[in-house]
Amino acid sequence: LDEPCLDPRANSASFAVNSATTIAPVAWLRWSWSVYYPFEHADAVSDRFFVLPRLAEPDVLGSPAHPTTLVITASADPLRAEGAAYAEALRAAGKLEAHIEAKGSHVISLTLDKEARRRALTAWAALLHRGAGREGSGPRE
Repeated sequence: LDEPCLDPRANSASFAVNSATTIAPVAWLRWSWSVYYPFEHADAVSDRFFVLPRLAEPDVLGSPAHPTTLVITASADPLRAEGAAYAEALRAAGKLEAHIEAKGSHVISLTLDKEARRRALTAWAALLHRGAGREGSGPRE
C-alpha cells in the first residue's frame, strides 16, 4: 500500500503537521473523501480505521487469507499517520512485510528518496518471490 488513505475524517496529526504540502493538499484530500465516501454513509465504529473498521481487528489481520503487506508512507504527507497506524496493526498481527517511510511528500517520495525506493523494491521483490512459492530471505520487518 503506497500512502494508504483510510480515514475520511482527515484529522490525524499528520494532516495538521503536513498541511502546507502542495503535492496532495489537505483541502483536496478532504474533497476527495467527500466525493468517494460521503460522511452520511460513514460508520464510526472504530476510531482507528473509520472506513473499514474491521481492517484492524486481530481476527481479520491474523487470518491466513490476509496477505502479508508492504506499507509505504512519506514523512511530509498528510496521510502519513494513517499509513503508520495501519502498518503497526499489521506488524502486531504478523502480516507486515515492511513499513518504509520515504522522505518527502506523497507519491513522489519514492522518486526522490533513492534509499527508500531501494528498500521498497527489495521488500516488493521478497513478497513476489514468496508468492511464487519460493522460500527465501526477505526484509520481513
